[in-house]
Amino acid sequence: MPHQRQDSGTGPDADQSDRRIAEASRQVGVSPRVLRYWEQSGVVRPSRDPAGRRHFNRHDLLAISLIRELLDSSETSISDLRLIRELAEREVTAAMADPLTRLRLLFQRQAAEEGFHRLIDAAVPQERGPLPRPGHDPGPGPLDPLSGPHATPED
Repeated sequence: MPHQRQDSGTGPDADQSDRRIAEASRQVGVSPRVLRYWEQSGVVRPSRDPAGRRHFNRHDLLAISLIRELLDSSETSISDLRLIRELAEREVTAAMADPLTRLRLLFQRQAAEEGFHRLIDAAVPQERGPLPRPGHDPGPGPLDPLSGPHATPED
């Protein structure tokens, strides 16, 4: 039986980029029939609206693209991917039941985000300054055109 997420595209996690099956299949380069098969196999799990229509969000599209790449570039099968997904879901469920593990995962995610921001800061030209961190308001700065003294050319 296909997996049905509670999200019907109208909740707080609704994504403006939700795609129906025909549009999703065009975007990722596989047929709607293949997407239905992958869903039946348990590898892809799109949400469904109250009428039962599939909706693929950006995470689904990314997963489908990765699945397609794996299948095209290796000897991985749909059965292999289904097994990997089932094992990963069991591991996540078990890990999330333990508060210490949840805290450790939160810290790992925070460290990964900080590392990502350091990489981006290094890639951004220095005259623009570092990118703001989520939840950090640096306040008005010299590069903010709406704040600070505005230089006007003297005639």
